[in-house]
Amino acid sequence: MHTGFTLIELMVVVTIIGILAAVAIPNFVNLRNRALEASVKANMHTAQMAVEEFCTGSVGVYPGDLDTRINQANPQVLGPFGNMSVAGGARVPPFPPNSFLKPAAGFKNPYAGGNNVIDNLLVGPPPPVPPPPSGITYFCGYQQDGITPAGAGNPAFYYSIVAYGTRAPINLTLP
Repeated sequence: MHTGFTLIELMVVVTIIGILAAVAIPNFVNLRNRALEASVKANMHTAQMAVEEFCTGSVGVYPGDLDTRINQANPQVLGPFGNMSVAGGARVPPFPPNSFLKPAAGFKNPYAGGNNVIDNLLVGPPPPVPPPPSGITYFCGYQQDGITPAGAGNPAFYYSIVAYGTRAPINLTLP
């Protein structure tokens, strides 16, 4: 008597493994994508809280960019508190250009990889969104019309934080 598995039994086992893989792999990929997007949203929330804290210290105005100091937005705020910016925990003014970008000295960006443009504020339309995964890609403060960028160092009344999720940009615009 021969012991072992027949060809049909082996084919059934291979088929079952194939079905399980076809179900499990897409679920794993979706789970990973949702985790990446949740991480990006959490980082956006961190940036939002820093901007809102700035607004509280500058009596109701937002920074034109992440380097805007509180005393630039509201000259009546004096002392060391007035010299703080959204990025003040990582750097001390004056800020070098592109200081949130690698390989700048003092690079401490918690949000994204090497192609992050969060601190590259130009007057005009936002830069194009880089390919994923990029994390937070853009911050802009706007004048009272909500359309015109406030520009570096100026007070703003609205702001927008744009981040790249797993498939499409995530935009957070708040007055």
